[in-house]
Amino acid sequence: MNKLKTAKLFDTTDRTISEWVRTRGMPHLKIGSLIRFHRPTVEQWALAQMQGDVPTTNEKSPGEGPAHPGQVSASNPSDQAGETTDDHPK
Repeated sequence: MNKLKTAKLFDTTDRTISEWVRTRGMPHLKIGSLIRFHRPTVEQWALAQMQGDVPTTNEKSPGEGPAHPGQVSASNPSDQAGETTDDHPK
């Protein structure tokens, strides 16, 4: 789904969806500059949010994986495999 359809699903605005992606780690797929959402995944994420089962910020400790566990970047294939691209030890 695109951002507008996702906003309609949650009866909110696309701006709120952007905020949830940025601050609450809403799972999404980024393809270039486009953001797409998988309905079952965001519905499960929303249920976890209501139950308090997930962090509410995208902050991470040094050495942790992606700030948004549900995010996969099509522009960086290593994101899909869970690999890091830096040469620095963790």
